[in-house]
Formats: sequence, structure tokens, C-alpha cells
Amino acid sequence: MLKKFLIGTLFVAAFAIASTAMAYDFGTTTLKLGSKGAAVMAVQTVVGATPVDGSFGPMTKAKVMAWQASNGLTADGVFGPASMAKANAGAVVGTYPAGCTSAVGFSSTTGLPCTGGVNLPAGCTAGALFSSTTGLSCTTVGTLPAGCITTAGFSSTTGASCAGTVVIGPLTGGAGNLSSLTKLSTYNDETINEGDSGNVLALEVKADNGSDLNLTSLRLKFLHASTGSYRMDRYMNNVAVYMGSTKVGSADVADFTRDTSDNSYSGSVALSGVTVKAGQKLTLVIGVTANTTIDSTDQDSGALNWTVSTVSLRYNDATGAILTDSTVKSESIAFSSIANSGDLKLKLTESTTNPVAAVNTLSESTTTNIPMLVFKLKAEGASQDITNLTFEASSTGDSLGIADMISDFELFQGSNSIATYDATNSTATSGANTSGTVIFSDISGLTLAKDSTTTFTVKAKMKKIGTGANGALFDQGDSLTISLTNADFVNVTKTLAETTTGGDTIVTGDRTGVVTGNAQTFRSTGISLSFVNSTGTPALGASGQPDIGTYTITFDVTAFGADMYIDKTAPVVGGANASELTITTPGIASQSAVITSPTGASEKSQSFLVSQDTTQRFTITSVVTPTGTGGLTKVVLTALRYDTSDQNGTLNYSTNLTAFASPYVNLKLTN
Repeated sequence: MLKKFLIGTLFVAAFAIASTAMAYDFGTTTLKLGSKGAAVMAVQTVVGATPVDGSFGPMTKAKVMAWQASNGLTADGVFGPASMAKANAGAVVGTYPAGCTSAVGFSSTTGLPCTGGVNLPAGCTAGALFSSTTGLSCTTVGTLPAGCITTAGFSSTTGASCAGTVVIGPLTGGAGNLSSLTKLSTYNDETINEGDSGNVLALEVKADNGSDLNLTSLRLKFLHASTGSYRMDRYMNNVAVYMGSTKVGSADVADFTRDTSDNSYSGSVALSGVTVKAGQKLTLVIGVTANTTIDSTDQDSGALNWTVSTVSLRYNDATGAILTDSTVKSESIAFSSIANSGDLKLKLTESTTNPVAAVNTLSESTTTNIPMLVFKLKAEGASQDITNLTFEASSTGDSLGIADMISDFELFQGSNSIATYDATNSTATSGANTSGTVIFSDISGLTLAKDSTTTFTVKAKMKKIGTGANGALFDQGDSLTISLTNADFVNVTKTLAETTTGGDTIVTGDRTGVVTGNAQTFRSTGISLSFVNSTGTPALGASGQPDIGTYTITFDVTAFGADMYIDKTAPVVGGANASELTITTPGIASQSAVITSPTGASEKSQSFLVSQDTTQRFTITSVVTPTGTGGLTKVVLTALRYDTSDQNGTLNYSTNLTAFASPYVNLKLTN
């Protein structure tokens, strides 16, 4: 339906045209006496030199010096960066309108004035009639929006986009109408996830041959079509209209008015810079931005729960008549909770700083916070609130439970403590090889930003080595291990502004990852080992005989709490009461080894002395002759015997020795 209104008896077709200074192209090099070319012609135009012939001679230099002096510049006759900037101060960078070669006269192709040339809208090139990306006219002369100095970026005063929004100049033609308004199949029953923006309806607008048409506003109606809340602001917060990739209008949901008869919402979106040339067409696209607060009750189990419809499109033709097209075109929209969209994930990964198995030094007089587990959580699809984390802990030792060793657990986000857990509340607190559940349920204000990764650390506050809670001794060599798996996430919900309706729980299938802590051993006295290097060297055996492999493993030993004695008995494979090696080979015909100290540790009758709080270096050299099938062979240190006095070692260090290995060497059985 077309409605035409004539305002008064006369419409003034000429829009105001602002005069805008055109930027000059001076090139990228300094211009001076002897320079030639188009850039020099631009200089001559600025300073008033004649003739404008592109040759920088004495007359041009004199004019440049006079111009520099009058503009507060050093009058040296050299037109460099400072002079160029001054000449273009306040100018608009761009091109003259199509058919214009200067900012005077009229276009040879459109007949429009060339005065006040501005840069062309996005997608326009010199001589083009219409933008390839927005459909805007490339030939109209106009003014830029308030706060804009080019057709790029955003207004410094209004924040609105400057792109393709020059005020349209005079429309050509006489009386005109929309020839048609049709719905395109580009978008059909679209689903918009919470927090996302998406296009939902595409319209093709065509003008008849009578006149160019300036589209001024599009009125839309949104109707909730199924169960659940009818409130528009529960689902979306903004409606926008696009022409190509350019936003030409938008409105907040607050600008739409509810009709209580059917609980629909209607509102108009003002359009800017949208012109349909006579006999041509363009496409308008309606898009919406979904709220971040949609939950399963709003979603209606994924039903197409809204319909968007056109109510009217207002425009004017070249005569000034204001017209309305009331063609109705509709499309369904579904809004989806992110939890049910498949995009919501909570991923658990191990941090590279997760502690390896180690011996930890404890004091007999003070407590110590020991890092037990370092892990990362990544929120995908939406920001997420973490309200509860559960861990499993186990302890080993002399009839010890978790609470015999630990006073409390503490959870850190980065360096900030965010929750604690009293170890006496664990489900199993005493008895050998016990285990228990550690629950951080007092977490508050922990929100993971969308697509962010956050690092967490669980620390255990160890008790003093001495009498435990059950009267048992927290003894040398007792250990504790804790771990976290994806099944241990409890009550994890996404962040919502609608606190009264609650959030969607992240289901087990959307929580992925496993992180396991490594055993931590605790002592007030003992040793710690650090790998230095290793070698593996084959020696060619005699004819018909196997090769011989010589291997070395070098490491440092540090003593803490007291002097320590490293057993100097020859390490053996699978032996007892001696430092122990393993050899990866199909068989061993013979093996011999010796332990030495390159740093000269004091040698006693049965051991090497490592004094308290000092470090000594040791090398184990092993010679291996293979049997069986031969092949790739290496030697690994699996245990180091030591003691607190000069005797055959009665204590075994076997923590985290995986790296204490030689390289592989290929040993042949026969030569």
C-alpha cells in the first residue's frame, strides 16, 4: 500500500552543500628548487605561483618562502613535511566527485557541482556511479556527519559511523514510488545464540523509473509466538539495519513499544544515507543482538519463538513528497541458550608449572605452604561463574591420614587466595594410604571471561614434622598426592545478570579435561637430586663378539637438615641394599658400574659425604654387554641409596628419576 503526502506547496530540492577543503597530494619526498611533476603543481597552487607548470624554479621558491613566512614556518623555500602538513591542515583526504578534475565548476558526467569535493563513500572509485559494497551514490556532493572529517571511522561528537553517510544531495527525477519490496531467501528461521549478533531478514527494495528515492525509516514489529516470556528485552537488546556491510540504522529495544492486545513490540529504525536510484534496487538486512542472559526457560526448547515483520518503509522522492510502503514481510527467529547450543565448554588443562614429583623440605618448628597442583580453566562460548571445585586427595605414610599431615588446603587464582578448606573435614582423615574429598565450596566472585584461560594453584599447608592429629608421627618420607578431573566440577554455572532466574548448568559432556597431581614427599632431613647430563658410547666387539656399551649419568646431590652419606657400593641392576639401575635391552650378558664424585666429595669407608646445605656432583659409569637379540640400549637410575651416617645406605631416593637416563645406543650381538 502506498501513501503519498505533499508537504506545503513547494519542496526545496536543493540540500545544503558544505564547502570542504580538498587535501593536496604532495607525494612522499621533499620538494625544492629543481623538483618537477604533479606534486610541484600542487605546491604552486597552494602558494599562488604562476604558471602552474610543475617546474620548481626561482619564482616558485620565492612564493613558497612568502607563504611559509605568513604561516609561521621557517621561510627556507623548501617544501617539506612541515609545509605539507600546514597546507593540508583541516583538509579532507579523498577524491573529487565523478567527472570533476578540481573543486570548481560542474561534473562532466553528472552535471552536479564540483565545489566542496569530499571523499567518496566506501566501495566507490573515481568515475563510479554507485558503491560496490553499500549501493550508495558515488556522484552526489554532500556534507559529512557532525564530528566526522572523512567517511572512515566514527564521529568524535556523536560516536556514529562516518562510513558512507554523506548527506544526500539533490535527488534526480520527478515523482516516484517503490516498485516493489520483497523478502529474499538469504535468511530463513535463523537461530541466534545468547550474546551473539545475527541477521534475520533480508529485503530487496526497488524504485520505479520516476525518481531516485531516499529511504528515511523502517518500522518493524516483533511478536513472541510460543510459550515463555513475551518480553522483548529478555531476548534481545538491539535491532540494526544494514546496507551491504554498512550499518545504516539501529535502535535499542527500549525504543520499541508494547501492544498489550497481542504483546507485540513495534518501533521505527531511522535510516541514514540510503538512496535507491530510479529503476534500480538495493538490499536491506535486519539484524538483532541477543542478550547474554537467555536461559533454558526463555529458549522454549529451541522453538522458533519470535517473528519479525515489516510494518512500513518511509521515503521521499525528488519532488519532496513523503511516501510510505506498508508491504508486510515476516521471518521467524529462534533464540538459544548458549548451554544448549553446543558452543558452551569448560576446559581443564594441566599447567606447565604443575609440580613434578619431588622431595620437599619441612621444618620441625614451622608450617609450610606447598604447591600440590597447578591447572588451567578456559571458558568457551560464554563467561562462566565457578562456585565449587572438588578434588580427591590421598596420603601415604606411617598410619597417617590427610589431617595428620595438613592443616588446610588453599585455592589460588594467580597469586590471590580465593578459597580454603579445613583438612579435618575430609571424608577420610586417618589410617594408612587414606584418601578423601577436598571441596572448595566458599568460592565467591570467580568469573571466567569468555574465551579466557585462567591459572589456578592448590596448595597444602603442611603441619610441622612431629606428632600428628591421631598421635602418629608425621614421619620422614610421608607423601601426599591430590588430583582434579572433569567429573569433579560441581555446580558450575554461567554468569547471568538475571540473578533471580539463575543460570544454566554446564553439563558433564561440556566439561573436559583431566589433571593429576604428582606425589610430593616431605622430610626435614634428606637429599634432593638434580640431573646434569648423560652419555652413551658403543665399543666395537671382537669378531663374532658383541659390542660393549659404556654409559654415564651425572647428577647433583644436595643435603638438607643434616649431613648425608651417599652409598658408594657399586650400583647394580635390580639389586637390593645398593643404588639401583635398570637397563632397557633384550638381555644382559654382563654389567658393571661405579659411582664417583667429580667435585671431590669426601670419601668415607662406605660412602661419600655431602655436608648439610651443600651440593656435590656424582657420576655413575655403567658398562653393559648385551645378550638375547641386542639392539637399542640405555641405562636409567631408578634409586639412589643414602643414609645419615657412614654405612651402606638404608634410605632410598626414588622420586622423579625419569630424566636420569643415558641416551640410547645400538649394541650388536656379533661383529
